[in-house]
Amino acid sequence: MKRKLGAAALDILFSMVVYILFMDKFTGWLLNNESIRNHFLLLQPIYGLCMSLLMQAAAFFVLILYIKLLAEAEPKDYYLKGLPKFRWILIGILSVAVYMAIALLLLPGEWIVQIKEPAVLSVLTAVWESARTHLINARYFLVILTGGMFFGALRRRMTLPAALLAVAGVVAALSFDRIDAITCITYMVFCGIQAAAFSMIAEYTGSVWSAVLFDFSFEILMDEALVNLFHGYHVWIPMDSRVLLIHQANNPNRLLNELIIGTGAYDHARTLPMAIFYLLVIACLYAKIRKREAASTTEQNSAAS
Repeated sequence: MKRKLGAAALDILFSMVVYILFMDKFTGWLLNNESIRNHFLLLQPIYGLCMSLLMQAAAFFVLILYIKLLAEAEPKDYYLKGLPKFRWILIGILSVAVYMAIALLLLPGEWIVQIKEPAVLSVLTAVWESARTHLINARYFLVILTGGMFFGALRRRMTLPAALLAVAGVVAALSFDRIDAITCITYMVFCGIQAAAFSMIAEYTGSVWSAVLFDFSFEILMDEALVNLFHGYHVWIPMDSRVLLIHQANNPNRLLNELIIGTGAYDHARTLPMAIFYLLVIACLYAKIRKREAASTTEQNSAAS
């Protein structure tokens, strides 16, 4: 057992090193090096995106080499192979609606109509800008790490419930920050629940790319196109190019506001509404997996008899 856990820890440690080197060090060096940037004058408008995607491809290639040569496994063992289920894009969009509903339910307040200048950017432009930002920041690569490499390393050596708890614990520990105790603990718990949800999606669909689509669609819509919940302690919903319908929360509790709408130390993907949604996803998929396994066992027994 200790040997298995040691091998899993090596997989996790190696994937973390690859992420830090390629997504942070190498990408930062390419983006900030003016001498290299000057050699790609024609790519200046998309230079950051191109360099970031290049480093992401290199990091993914290194992970595949590690899996095949050192881990002596296959990419499918880490949920890195297989086509994604595109319905998870719709579920990601649904999660935005659930987020809004829970946030408005937990933070009662008053609605205010506000007039603003006509928007310069269209919705499609806003979607593109948000997608480009997330591709450059490689946020989705964290989903590959947690739901793919981390969970795959643990799932190969543990039962499903144990692997989910372990990956949640690992990600929670890595999310530790030197902030006040309550904020730190809740943030770690939210990060762990999110990692468990990504892992469960990978387990159910057989591909971590389904979790990537889910997270990517949620992030894009939440950040730019549909709702932006983080202008002070209120939420706003674009009604047209000039009118904003603002929900001004009346709750004076700063911590509760931060837990629900993601201001302060929290980001919107790691808040109480999303934690509730992630737990619902985990529960539903776990039940479906158990039902699928029971049906498969029954079918095998019928064939054997």
